Amino acid sequence: MEEIRGMIVDNEEKKFKKSTFGFDKKDVLEYIEVLEQSHKTAIFNYEKKISEQTNALTMAIREKDTLAVKAEELEKQLQILSGGVDEEKSKIIAENHALKQQIDELLEYKNKNDLLNSEIVELKTRCEFIESERQGLNDTIVEKEGIILELYKKNSESERQLKTEIERLKTQYESLRKVQLYNIQNAKENLTKLMNTIEHL
Repeated sequence: MEEIRGMIVDNEEKKFKKSTFGFDKKDVLEYIEVLEQSHKTAIFNYEKKISEQTNALTMAIREKDTLAVKAEELEKQLQILSGGVDEEKSKIIAENHALKQQIDELLEYKNKNDLLNSEIVELKTRCEFIESERQGLNDTIVEKEGIILELYKKNSESERQLKTEIERLKTQYESLRKVQLYNIQNAKENLTKLMNTIEHL
């Protein structure tokens, strides 16, 4: 989790180089690429963590239920045997005590899982912040494209080359945007599924 946060913070502190007409396009594109990679890494790591914790929690809950049933059965046996077999009664009491301790440990594990869920919510917020920043970059690119296009209107050949570059940039950025939107939507859906699963446990 700390590693993911570090990657996000590093990306947030990115300072763009300046060119004659504003931000350096190469620098902006490199930043978008790094941002996308960091985002993919973050999603992969926390989805892996979610999967591991979900599986562990499911097994723990099953074990807790099994132990609870067994504890109840032992209580019944204890009541039946309480009339005369002191040694057997003591053994059952000891087993029941051990089972209760295991149940308490499982409850503690559940509390830790709830804490992890809070961290997941925090990471979701960070992902939403990244999406907002991506949109801001898109707006900046559009603004700079307008300024550059206005400056090159007097030269038809330069204007043609500029339009070609703008279209290439738009196509490349649109591909990156679609990938990011898909990853963000997929992450949000996975988070929603996990939170619903935890709520119904």
